[in-house]
Amino acid sequence: MHGGGVTTLSGCRPPMMGSMSAMRHLALLLCLCVSFVAAGDAAVAAVPEWKYEKAVAAYEAKDAASPPADGGVACIGSSTFTRWQTVAADLAPLPVYNRAFGGSRTSDVLRAAPRLIIPRKPKVVVYYCGDNDLADATKGDPDVPVQGFADFVATVRAALPQVRIVYVSIKPSPKRAASWAKVQEANAKVKTMCEADKRLAYVDIAPAILDAEGKPRPELFVEDRLHLNADGYRSITALIKPVVEQAWKAAD
Repeated sequence: MHGGGVTTLSGCRPPMMGSMSAMRHLALLLCLCVSFVAAGDAAVAAVPEWKYEKAVAAYEAKDAASPPADGGVACIGSSTFTRWQTVAADLAPLPVYNRAFGGSRTSDVLRAAPRLIIPRKPKVVVYYCGDNDLADATKGDPDVPVQGFADFVATVRAALPQVRIVYVSIKPSPKRAASWAKVQEANAKVKTMCEADKRLAYVDIAPAILDAEGKPRPELFVEDRLHLNADGYRSITALIKPVVEQAWKAAD
């Protein structure tokens, strides 16, 4: 015993109870921090990559290496446009470039617009999408592609107020004949939208595809009965080109 203090045999004081408690709290806090970081990393890892990220990133890389001139004619949409490999020649001499990606729905095209359309400041945008939104004849809702197009217009115009946008109607096809009534409903609503706005234009390509009985002409499609062949593209070009040319002149 020395002056009322407690010492060990080694002459050292034992650790105070308060210090031990603080150390335990500190250790617990460190464990919690590590757990939160690990959980956050796991959550980030669990977020799936956007289905079309690689396709859009590839276009961005292409534009970085060899960008199209600003103020041209941009085509965007789903596979009907992706597979239109002759679009630049078919719509010449207009300065056309294609940024469509296959399988996309209107929500995907809307998501891609700030990356593929707005940076190049086109005077005219030619839009084809909605086919995949209505692929399911039972569950497809005609208002989905209509709203998707309206949202696309609003997004692009927020950055490019004077842009002209040409809507190419969702096409009929043998494979998706069961969806044709819903496609027609969606097309009719978009047509009304376009007629009320001088900077929008509507192209109905159905007359180039349907026969006298109102059925899709099979000779205009490839084997999958969904996508157009070369003759099919020649047929729709005859209807699309004059409208795009008119939009181009009006944009000057």
